[in-house]
Amino acid sequence: MPAKNANAPIPDRRQLQQLIGGLGEGIIVLEPDGRISWANAAALALHDVRAVKALGRDIDDYFQTFDLRHMNDRKLRKSDYPMSRAKAADLVEATQFKVFRHGAAKDDTPIGIHAIRTLTLVDDEGRPDFHAIVHDDVTAKVEAEDRFERTFASNPAPAMIVRDDDHRIIKVNPGFLQMTGFTNQELVNRTLKTVDLFDDKSMLDMVLTHLADADGFPQTDTTLKVSGGALKFVILAGQPLQMGEAQCILLTYVDVDARRKAEHALKHNEELFSKAFRLAPVPMLVVTRKDARILDANDAFLESTHYKNEEALGYTLRELSLWRQGTTLRDLEQAMTRQQSLRGLDARTTAKDGEEIDGVLSAEAVMINDEECMLIAIQDITDRKRTETELITAIEAVMQDTSWFSRSIIEKLANIRNPGKPRVGETGVGDLTSREQDVLGGLCQGLTDAEIATSLGIARNTVRNHVSTLYEKIGVNRRSGAIVWARERGFTGARPRRPRD
Repeated sequence: MPAKNANAPIPDRRQLQQLIGGLGEGIIVLEPDGRISWANAAALALHDVRAVKALGRDIDDYFQTFDLRHMNDRKLRKSDYPMSRAKAADLVEATQFKVFRHGAAKDDTPIGIHAIRTLTLVDDEGRPDFHAIVHDDVTAKVEAEDRFERTFASNPAPAMIVRDDDHRIIKVNPGFLQMTGFTNQELVNRTLKTVDLFDDKSMLDMVLTHLADADGFPQTDTTLKVSGGALKFVILAGQPLQMGEAQCILLTYVDVDARRKAEHALKHNEELFSKAFRLAPVPMLVVTRKDARILDANDAFLESTHYKNEEALGYTLRELSLWRQGTTLRDLEQAMTRQQSLRGLDARTTAKDGEEIDGVLSAEAVMINDEECMLIAIQDITDRKRTETELITAIEAVMQDTSWFSRSIIEKLANIRNPGKPRVGETGVGDLTSREQDVLGGLCQGLTDAEIATSLGIARNTVRNHVSTLYEKIGVNRRSGAIVWARERGFTGARPRRPRD
């Protein structure tokens, strides 16, 4: 009797084969004795073959042709193949395997990734009629899951995945662990309630509500409890996610703790600055560096200049004409342009009613509400100037009638207004040479180097050398400093009158 053709359809199974032939899942029919008798088109395509015989005649041939491996690339023994287990009446639930051609290297690409399960159909007497080895191509799904796993793990944004039905945390990424200080074991498979991550209970209720409704929620500010019980400012958002058969929600976090703390510190510092600015006894202004427009004026400035807030704020320094000397505003604008500090600039400020206030102006670059500004302080020295003028007048009156006052006596008279400042060891006018006093006198009279040279009959370079030596002796580095130094010591540069005979 001729041998039965293994590839020929078995008559009493023809209708069943027609029924399953067009299914998307691959079906391989295994006879009770281990022979492969039939396979549908999907099974052939999943194994990259065109005919049933290419799968092999039986389990031994299939084992020699195709290499099944676990997802961790560990090879299966022949006895662990789903075909072998089906023949041994061991039911195989859907399990994922990598399918290779026999002899493929470890790093080769598999033919595909199949979820394989087995079914056994029995006859009327309960004996196995045949076994169905069902192959489902899950390659795309597994690759997508692998891409998601890599993306989830490498994403710098802290994140966790929570299952909808029982609120259990099923996955957290390294970013979340790093942000909170928790370990994977402290979080995974625990519920949101038992982990107690949310300081705000209403936030936990909101998240649980969205879990129950299987929908997401937009970015929301909240505080998160981290390991040890400390609180961290975060922005939280939720997005629905399907993980296998489970409906989940992806919770992503943005760590804004450092930014919020910096904002709070900045706000605190701004409040301190505002109070100090407002209560300072020295007239002060805040102006924009770009166009010198007044943003704020403290009470001392308004009181001394007689302006009201609405008469000063929003106007530029030029529009208010606070300083009629062109050099004052020019020096201030140059400092603004160069973002440089300004110290000890003599400035005569003009009040609203035209009253002039003698002062010393200082300016410093500051940032106010992310805008580059200048903080200007004006120290009112009107009374001091008046005292100096009266003292100089008195000294000059005495000098008109007395020729025996020495310069050291004049300096001591000039220093009466500063009894608390010791002058021991300081350079005085009397310590300067006659020529240095002449040069200093020219500076006090407002003469240029060329004009001083002409008046003294010396070269201009000689004047410059004397000025350099003079600066070094009296400890200043510019002309205005030398003039202030001289005035503080009662030296004006005017020649005293000779006493009448």
